Amino acid sequence: MKNPLVEYGLFGWNYYHLLTHPWKIVEESYYHSKWFLQRGRRGYADCDVWNLDSYLTSWLPAALEHLQRNKMGHPVGMTRKGWDTRLERMKQGFIEAQKVSDMVYITPRDCAMAQRRVESGLRVFARHFLSLWD
Repeated sequence: MKNPLVEYGLFGWNYYHLLTHPWKIVEESYYHSKWFLQRGRRGYADCDVWNLDSYLTSWLPAALEHLQRNKMGHPVGMTRKGWDTRLERMKQGFIEAQKVSDMVYITPRDCAMAQRRVESGLRVFARHFLSLWD
């Protein structure tokens, strides 16, 4: 795994830019501290709302994976295996959404197929939204 400090520099700025613009370090430190406190206080930061779909797809697959591994029960009228299958479909839908957002797909056909998987995962997510508990 690559070290983000080496690959991207500090706060996403390369080191040369930071050496020639040292006030950026103070400015970025202020914003990152502010966003950290906002997430602690209200659960999201101003910067998360700028691209809300990307923010949600950055952590929802991991949360669904955690729920899948550590679930204590499942919705009434559904088997454990059926619930596990639905959680997997939701997770894969959000992973595909991140790929579509990042424009990973090259051909329009691949993108259209991914979009269908996203919509399928979102339908399952919406249908079982109130059942996402541990």
